[in-house]
Amino acid sequence: MSNERKLFAQACSLAYDDPRERYETIKKYDLLKGYTIVDEYNGSDYVLIINKAGFKIYAIRGTEFKASLRGVRDIFEDINITFDKKVSLRTIRLSSVLNEIIHTYGSNRLVLTGHSLGSKIASSLSNEFGLPAVVFNTGSSLLEGMKVYKNVVLYTTNDIRSFGIDLLSISSVLKDDYKRVVVVDKKKGISIHALQNFL
Repeated sequence: MSNERKLFAQACSLAYDDPRERYETIKKYDLLKGYTIVDEYNGSDYVLIINKAGFKIYAIRGTEFKASLRGVRDIFEDINITFDKKVSLRTIRLSSVLNEIIHTYGSNRLVLTGHSLGSKIASSLSNEFGLPAVVFNTGSSLLEGMKVYKNVVLYTTNDIRSFGIDLLSISSVLKDDYKRVVVVDKKKGISIHALQNFL
């Protein structure tokens, strides 16, 4: 397993954690040792982490499937993607946060990452800001036209040759233009779409 894949998957996993618990959970990720959470950018669906060398990761959480307001909002965002709504409220908000991050810390050595819905948003922000991104199983819609993501590396569990198909992200693999890395060492007993396949 590549360290790049694991580093960004760990950052994505951190973004799924409750913001108050991230200060403890960051310690369990071996490749995030040496990174610190930037307090003012530790939101409910994103987190900015930075290391001593100034390398910054802006991690965006994917869909939360919990009976909560946050979970309901995420489902609506997924529906917006499915029906090709061009601009979502979450993307606008996270774009504004990214703009603040760039204003405060600069864009040098800043990489975006996300999984599922977070991956779709990170990919869109990569195009908007011209920043690199490393994403996992991007959510997409067959209704939208082909998108080109020239600064984005997509790790996917979709492998048509072995019939490993993730219905939540297959359309991005079939029609969008990413630098794709197919992950064939999927974990047994968990969903093909799950972030754990990349950890």
